[in-house]
Amino acid sequence: MKKRLLTTILTLSLIGCTSSLTYVNRQTNEIGTGSADGFQKKLTAKFNNKTCEGDYTAVQGGSVGILNTYGSQGNVGGGTLSSISLGGVAFGILKCSDGDVIRCEVKYSGSAGFGVCVGKDNQLYDVMAK
Repeated sequence: MKKRLLTTILTLSLIGCTSSLTYVNRQTNEIGTGSADGFQKKLTAKFNNKTCEGDYTAVQGGSVGILNTYGSQGNVGGGTLSSISLGGVAFGILKCSDGDVIRCEVKYSGSAGFGVCVGKDNQLYDVMAK
């Protein structure tokens, strides 16, 4: 019981954390770094010649529920219900210092994920969250 409670608390504490992001431009192989703040829903990216900032929203794909029941008197029982997210898809828009706007779609589970971003002139970026 204590082990299960500790596992649930640790898992829930990871939801909403900040993730480190790595961007790779598919055409030039330029590598950028950034972050995704799970509490404020903010994105950042930094490349050699530009910095980018923006917001994102996430759509969860589902969750697992854990129901613990205990005791009962007549028709009345007691219990607790916990839910853990299974991940989903995040959509973000970054505005850059050079005027570029980058749109991203990332599939995630917890604080890890991967996806693709598109910038001006259809520049494609692979993005990885860890």
